Amino acid sequence: MSEHDDGGGRVPTERDALRRVGLAVHRMMPRGSVRAEFDFSEVGGVRVASVGFFDEAGHESSTPDTDEAGAAASDLRRLMYRADVGSWFSARFRVTAAGKLGTSFDFDHRAPHTWIDDQAYLDDLESYPRPAEAIPGWLAAVVASRSAGGSP
Repeated sequence: MSEHDDGGGRVPTERDALRRVGLAVHRMMPRGSVRAEFDFSEVGGVRVASVGFFDEAGHESSTPDTDEAGAAASDLRRLMYRADVGSWFSARFRVTAAGKLGTSFDFDHRAPHTWIDDQAYLDDLESYPRPAEAIPGWLAAVVASRSAGGSP
């Protein structure tokens, strides 16, 4: 089976991957939760995931077990890549107890994790290239610094 084959002989789509993320997050929800918020970032091979579960009173709980949802989100990121815009750095998936899914994707800002260094963003740009007009200013500065011989 190739990385692009879902095992059933067909290539998975963005919709398939998005559904997998939603189902994985929904399965993690503890009894009494009304919604979950799954935050995922992937930059240059560095993956960071966290999930919060909220009850009716707004109390939050979490779990460190995000592997299934993280793998699905990583697949989704790969499938959402477009040569004219690149791919997103961070995403939030909101899932309700009823199974409704809402998403937001950030293509333009650094992931909210300070330990993801400039080199990871340069590596990411090699994996998910963008035209110059789609490179955010902060990332263009990182590229320029590297091109000028500076350290990332």
